[in-house]
Amino acid sequence: MRKLCMLLLCLLWTMPAVALIDNFDTPHDFVADGVSGTDWQAVVYSGGVAGSLQILSSSGKLRMQSQGTTAGGWDGLWDLNGDGTDDLCPMLLTEVTGDFVLITRFAGINNLQVYHQAAGLIARNPDISAGENMVQSAFFSVWTGHITWNVVNGARTGEAGATGLNVNQYSFMKLERVGDMFYPSVSQDGITWLPMMAGWSRPDMPETLQVGLFHAMFEQNLGWTEFD
Repeated sequence: MRKLCMLLLCLLWTMPAVALIDNFDTPHDFVADGVSGTDWQAVVYSGGVAGSLQILSSSGKLRMQSQGTTAGGWDGLWDLNGDGTDDLCPMLLTEVTGDFVLITRFAGINNLQVYHQAAGLIARNPDISAGENMVQSAFFSVWTGHITWNVVNGARTGEAGATGLNVNQYSFMKLERVGDMFYPSVSQDGITWLPMMAGWSRPDMPETLQVGLFHAMFEQNLGWTEFD
């Protein structure tokens, strides 16, 4: 049975409602064609190596590819190659208000050992006037199996949840918001979940966030990850 790439359950007045389900059966080039004709609301990225970016859906999978992109670091550096443009990692996003649950499944990678490829779930403040504010939960096979990061006002302020687990075995990832807290977890079957850490407290995050999928390399290597 084909797994859902992303499930958003918006908890409105304690009554769950499905906000977006995409099994990526319909071919679509999100870089060339944007989000028109889809249920997604935004494609966000900047910089990176020219011509490397891909966000493609087809045959039940979404491929995200980039080179020279970042999802934020401890030093707050976003311009990786010094050309004056931030190298913001590609993100495929929709908006959700209130509590939510995001679920995705890892479906493939060009190389499990390529430095420093990370891809997964993201919750982002659409207002970037103070810099990027994000919570990320990623497949990070080359280093820690899985990882979760906290980005505040443009700089990474926290890193936790290194599982050391095989991403092909623990291929499901979940990011849940409850009030000001964000809880990441992983699973082998999408039913029984293993918490990655106690959760990130983000009282600064607004009620309405952009949520979805991201891909980052953190240096000039080329990589891609697939979700289904």
